[in-house]
Amino acid sequence: MGFIPLIDNYQSFEGGDELVPHGAYKQKPRQVIGQDENQDFFVFTVLAPGMTYEQTRAMLKRHNVPFAYALDGGSSTQTIFDKKRLTEIYRGETGRCVPTAITFEVEDI
Repeated sequence: MGFIPLIDNYQSFEGGDELVPHGAYKQKPRQVIGQDENQDFFVFTVLAPGMTYEQTRAMLKRHNVPFAYALDGGSSTQTIFDKKRLTEIYRGETGRCVPTAITFEVEDI
């Protein structure tokens, strides 16, 4: 389980830390999805050696993020930007099969 709120209405949400203690308190690569003050969505990727949930929340609060969730990380979450993989494959040649994808497309303005 890794879809855990980090920031809820500008406030740190620490209730999820105990649900995933094997991941919350260690510095790990992170995938975070959030919404900024303009209600635009963003994906925040933390590469190795990573951050703890506490460090991630502190960084998001410094940037005045109203809502953010940690996505399941490691082998089940990958970030690809402009056809370049930002996160490493952690299992085998192709990584873990993931049945769901979140895709953001940017239109030319």
